[in-house]
Amino acid sequence: MAGIGPGYKGGLLPKQYSEEEITEGLMAMITWAGNASAASRYLKSQKQIELPAVTLNGWKTSHAIRYDELREKYSGQVEAALAHELRDSAMQATQLTQLAMRKATERLESGEEQDPSRAAANASRVAQASGDKLLSITGRPSKIVETRNVQEVLRSLAAKGVIAIPEAEEAAVELTEGNEGP
Repeated sequence: MAGIGPGYKGGLLPKQYSEEEITEGLMAMITWAGNASAASRYLKSQKQIELPAVTLNGWKTSHAIRYDELREKYSGQVEAALAHELRDSAMQATQLTQLAMRKATERLESGEEQDPSRAAANASRVAQASGDKLLSITGRPSKIVETRNVQEVLRSLAAKGVIAIPEAEEAAVELTEGNEGP
């Protein structure tokens, strides 16, 4: 794909890029999630390759098949890098939250807080969200959902000796389950 170089309009000709430069450009676009400006800056500062953002954007469509193939090929690596970035962001957000909570506590303790109920409500939301996220990232359930019906619960309790179901009631439990007679 051509860019602008010496010899085109007014003495400038389209610049020809090598396959290596095109591949580097497409990889930078993948790395920077399609952000041509960021990809262009990265290529210039890290790879010493001058590729204008407009050229990179054009390559997304003019080399669409190759771009998609590279995206698919490197999706695992890109997703792993994204996971690391998200972990870092989560840690920074957690540190910021902790700082804000300390400051709010200081304001409450010093009497500077104008609306203690608002501070308490905000702290409660932080506690709830933090608790839910903790359960989620440690693989523990954040909700307990019962899927058994009443008859199954009663039978389970009877089997454990917690309750006793008289014979007539046992028959009634079975009848309501299968809607059949004796």
